[in-house]
Amino acid sequence: MLMHLMSRYAVENEHMSALDASAWFDEQISLAQQGRFFFSLTYFRMSAIKL
Repeated sequence: MLMHLMSRYAVENEHMSALDASAWFDEQISLAQQGRFFFSLTYFRMSAIKL
């Protein structure tokens, strides 16, 4: 599901063409079928106090 969101976001915000996004998506599916897919989403959360 996240790959759908990411590729749509990239196209809608003009970070890449729809053709490139589709090719990327298809490549990830192909890699997964070969057991070679790896996905990591790093989340940082920060907090600060002004002294």
